[in-house]
Amino acid sequence: MKQTILLRPLIAAALLAGPLALGGAQAQEQDQLTDCRQQAGKEIDKLGVRPNVKDVSYYVKWVGQNRSNGVNVWVTLDNCRGDLVIEFNRACEVVEAYGHGDCGRVIPTTYGQ
Repeated sequence: MKQTILLRPLIAAALLAGPLALGGAQAQEQDQLTDCRQQAGKEIDKLGVRPNVKDVSYYVKWVGQNRSNGVNVWVTLDNCRGDLVIEFNRACEVVEAYGHGDCGRVIPTTYGQ
């Protein structure tokens, strides 16, 4: 299973400062991703789709420039066309899970109850 973590692009000034210069927002983003990764794995298991997972991508949601608002996890499956999306709040609690394309059919009707 391939995993992709997309970090927020660094501003030009940070790039000029050197490769190790992470600002507060970038450090916060990395912490948010680390915190929600384990929860994402649990939700993938809960949904029963782990055998079909091809790729998992993590995206930090932002409110303003320096405050994260949770993480969206996009799961590419080999048994449907589209993606499964699991949205987490700042505390890494599931807000909702839904499918794009025909991947909505893989979410059990009992999920979230």
